[in-house]
Amino acid sequence: MRVGSRTTIAGIAAVLLAAACTSKPVQEKPLAAVAPQSTPVPAPPPGPKAAIGDFGLDLAAGKPQVKPGDDFFGYASGTWYENFEIPPDRSSFGVFNQLDELSKDRVRDIIESAAASQPTPASPAQKIGDYYAAFMDQAAIESNGLAPVQDDLKRISAANSKQDIATLFARRGSPHCLIWTCRRI
Repeated sequence: MRVGSRTTIAGIAAVLLAAACTSKPVQEKPLAAVAPQSTPVPAPPPGPKAAIGDFGLDLAAGKPQVKPGDDFFGYASGTWYENFEIPPDRSSFGVFNQLDELSKDRVRDIIESAAASQPTPASPAQKIGDYYAAFMDQAAIESNGLAPVQDDLKRISAANSKQDIATLFARRGSPHCLIWTCRRI
């Protein structure tokens, strides 16, 4: 390629670049106006209120007098640490224990409402209610004693080898509570 043709190509490229930079932008067509909806969409219901603080973080638990760079735990949780008492019947207690108790209370409410209602026969609610009522009937449990599990106890007592124990564990409906039996062999 000769020097003259390179200059010509560079000149053409410069003119095209300048033309591209100075050209008018393409005019976009306006979108057709969207007709407003005839019925307004209701606002979603507010979420549940946080159990701790305004948004799930207890800012009052912190101790602002402590510099975060000196003792971040004291800064973030100092007031809580000084005032919180572990319940006397517990070795530890925290938010996960509170969540566990809340979950158990909610499940108990569901079960008790199923037991108290008059659900249709053979429905899950009726089965849950019956099972719970049988579980809570202490008089019937005490009067039956160990009679309902006698067959299982006989099978456990008859196990004399590890193979017998494995067979017991494999049985359908096995209670899988045979640790003491395994230690005996």
